[in-house]
Amino acid sequence: MRQHIEPNHVLGFGGIVDTGLFCGYAADLLHKQDPSFALGDVKGQIIGYHNEDMILMSSTLNGCARHFSSDQLDRLVEQTKFAPKLVAKLQGPYGFRNAKTKIRLDTGGSVMAGRALGACIQAFTDSSKLLVAPFNIPLLTGDHARHYGMICGTPLSVPIAFGKGGIRL
Repeated sequence: MRQHIEPNHVLGFGGIVDTGLFCGYAADLLHKQDPSFALGDVKGQIIGYHNEDMILMSSTLNGCARHFSSDQLDRLVEQTKFAPKLVAKLQGPYGFRNAKTKIRLDTGGSVMAGRALGACIQAFTDSSKLLVAPFNIPLLTGDHARHYGMICGTPLSVPIAFGKGGIRL
């Protein structure tokens, strides 16, 4: 028998996966310009919905912002928006490998989701770790919904702090 799960006990990984894709694309671009840049050097958060309505929170870019023009940032966000559709298209029905592409596509999304899950487990089990990242929250309520200009009850990817003590919006 299935138990009822409260909406505030559910986190979606769309926001953190989109953030990982964006940071990967941005790090790749920076690495081409300067080989000393690595993935860990790029910080940023993608919020909103796990679709074409996602938004880059440019305030989270820290010192990386100065390395990008606004056009480059726009292109990186567009690339991030398009990535899930491209993977789904290349995988074909039921996620099978597409023989025409000659590449394995059944691990890309899994890798980002796996990294996100690993970071969550580490933050939840280690009292010294706190993960601040955009997760999909099923139902924004009260002040949180108003803070993001949303209607109460809207599912949205927003930055949260996640750690041994649980979730803090």
